[in-house]
Amino acid sequence: PTADVFFRESRLKQALILLIFLALSATAAMIAHRGGIEQDGFSLPSGWAYWIAGVTALMSLVVLAGFRASLRGTNWLMRYDGARLLIKYRSYLNKSTGNVRSQRRTTS
Repeated sequence: PTADVFFRESRLKQALILLIFLALSATAAMIAHRGGIEQDGFSLPSGWAYWIAGVTALMSLVVLAGFRASLRGTNWLMRYDGARLLIKYRSYLNKSTGNVRSQRRTTS
């Protein structure tokens, strides 16, 4: 009897993407709070910086949902138990997935 082998979505990748979006949002908010930025011919008014901070903060919420889903036990895409191969056709991001049906294929 072998242990099940799971192929999952990477939790680390989801966490890193979330940190990147949070850092972008925080940086844009700091720039906006300081009145924008103007350097070497480039200018970013504080209004645009607030807008960028808001959009990236909203995008962070979407990424947070993906990160939280990757922590659930339903976070697997393919599973092998030595006798059968289960492939989940529904995304692990969908909470309302029903029971996974499997078919056993035998070779003679």
